[in-house]
Amino acid sequence: MPFKDGDVDSEDEICTHWLEQLNDETLDELSEVSDKEKQMMKIWNRYIEPQRGLADRNLPDVCLQFAKTRARQIAELELRNEFAFHLLNILEFKLIDSACVTRCLGFVDKVTNKLC
Repeated sequence: MPFKDGDVDSEDEICTHWLEQLNDETLDELSEVSDKEKQMMKIWNRYIEPQRGLADRNLPDVCLQFAKTRARQIAELELRNEFAFHLLNILEFKLIDSACVTRCLGFVDKVTNKLC
């Protein structure tokens, strides 16, 4: 049967729930990583996963968007230090600059100050 306008082939839809579960289980097995670090990694991975084909040069913009959209979650879960550490790791590989780190943490700090 031919497709009509607006029809979607279900085989084209990608189910990534199993991949998220596998990633979560793999992270949970790490004994040298704190629970808060694991939680931060899971939030980041879920944000990054749908952005297939992401180039390194786009990482500053991705980090800023992540910080804007997840600042409240990071603040409420008290993951600021873990987020800062994550950003510093990316900075160490020269994929973002210190100004990007400052701006990203600024979004989280602004939300944190509003929650206090």
